[in-house]
Amino acid sequence: PVHDTLHARTTASVTPEANPLRELARRAVGRSGADIERMIREARQQARRAGRKMNWADLERGLRGNELSVAADLSWRMAVHEAGHVLALVSTGDMQDIEMVSLVGPQGGFVRTRTTGLVAETEALFASSLVVLMAGRAAELLVLGNASAGSGGTAASDLATATQTALAMEISFGFGGEHPLLYRPGETQPGLLHYNRHLADRVHARLEAAQDAATAILTTHRSLLLEFAECLNRERVLEGPSLKSMIEAFRERIGGAGPTSMKAGAALEPISTRSVKAEAPADGSDAADEADDQAEAPRQL
Repeated sequence: PVHDTLHARTTASVTPEANPLRELARRAVGRSGADIERMIREARQQARRAGRKMNWADLERGLRGNELSVAADLSWRMAVHEAGHVLALVSTGDMQDIEMVSLVGPQGGFVRTRTTGLVAETEALFASSLVVLMAGRAAELLVLGNASAGSGGTAASDLATATQTALAMEISFGFGGEHPLLYRPGETQPGLLHYNRHLADRVHARLEAAQDAATAILTTHRSLLLEFAECLNRERVLEGPSLKSMIEAFRERIGGAGPTSMKAGAALEPISTRSVKAEAPADGSDAADEADDQAEAPRQL
């Protein structure tokens, strides 16, 4: 075990943010157990060849060695993207604690949150989740003038998760503008949006409304967005007391009364109550209406 080789250094009196094990854990975020096991084995072998026990520096070197170098412009883009998610979480009054915001990881940046309590899963709640998901892309467009493919491209991306959530709102959660009482499971979800144009239009309308709402929030609080992005770009990882105090300060400065206090409030109204009426589907299109698996609100963005 790792702790057997590191007994010479105690962390009992070390503050959380200065804890060397915490720093290693930060760098290990996103790696699999097999990746960590392999890295430790290699570090131990290198220390053995040097005729000494493995130490903290060996582990840190191993973790750093697996990190890809990031160009300055990409690092700034990542920081802006993650700052967008954070500001949207704070502004919408989302019931999640932000535990860590990082630019370090095999898949790039992320925001890690923890749900603080049970809430009613209303249409407004899911609409708010869509705003948070779309806020990374909205931040890139607002600050940099364009969006990268980092918002999409994979099944775990922001766009993929947002699309799955919006689709479930239409055909599984009972919030759809058409046949809202029908529950349609998602065993054959791949291709569903390709073959049912009217459903695709309704799902896309939800995504557009969410991105507009995110843009309104970030435009209103652009200075906070840039402030957080600059701090994240400099520190690479934010967590613990320093992150908590920053988030609390932002809440006070925003006046965090949730989305109803924002100019974006209108965009968070349920799609089914606005003038987004789909045309009657073409003959045979109902046969393609199959649902996606129910999507939970995001825990990591």
